[in-house]
Amino acid sequence: MVDKIINQAIKTSDRETLLYIKEKVHNALTDTVAHVRSASKLTESQMELLRKEIRSKFPEASEVVFEQVDELLGGVEIVYQDYRYDGSLRGTFEELKTKVYG
Repeated sequence: MVDKIINQAIKTSDRETLLYIKEKVHNALTDTVAHVRSASKLTESQMELLRKEIRSKFPEASEVVFEQVDELLGGVEIVYQDYRYDGSLRGTFEELKTKVYG
């Protein structure tokens, strides 16, 4: 699918699309920041534990950024490049909804 999109952009000389693809690929390959979103403010010890766990799983992560997001309802989300862990209540409800309703 990606090859088709790139080949079509090349065939039609769509420079804007090619530059967009280049930027997205570059960002994905160079982004070394892990993002932790939580429903409530985390304590220093919780943040330190998460930092250690993230750095053990992703040693190339240069930084761990914490953000409080009310819409999660509870729990945490961790995002690093293409890895995503959703331990939030919102994520659990979405998963349950998908299982029940398809």
